[in-house]
Amino acid sequence: MLLVPSICNDRHEAMSYSLVEAAIACGVNRSTVLRAIKASKISASKDEQGEWRIEPAEVHRVYPPVQANEARPERAHQETLIAELRNALSGMRRDRDEWREQAQRFALARAQGRARAASLSPNPHRSSSRHAFAARGAGCGRPGALRARACC
Repeated sequence: MLLVPSICNDRHEAMSYSLVEAAIACGVNRSTVLRAIKASKISASKDEQGEWRIEPAEVHRVYPPVQANEARPERAHQETLIAELRNALSGMRRDRDEWREQAQRFALARAQGRARAASLSPNPHRSSSRHAFAARGAGCGRPGALRARACC
């Protein structure tokens, strides 16, 4: 990979990588190359603008160059993972919609059952809960307390 910087003082600088270019050429992150420089695994220097300049031989001594067809193997893995996640998400949405429809059908059937029961005449032998509690309650006011049993 031949790189031509914007300001080229000599042939030595024209053949060197910037930090980002070195990372791309090796298929690693910029921070990985910078850590290798700081750990003295790769020798590099800064130019007049304060940017790192790295010789290709130095970078590729530590990190092998990436071939054109395998430029980003993690990208292919990420795309496969994204496709799998999208499929799983669509399945979950389908399940959610089916459960929602089932819940709506259940709620509708329950409401129709209540409406049907209310439309029937009330049972004359059935007392309201208020009267049932009053008949069974003791003097303490606790609903359902029996008179024979001591309360509180």
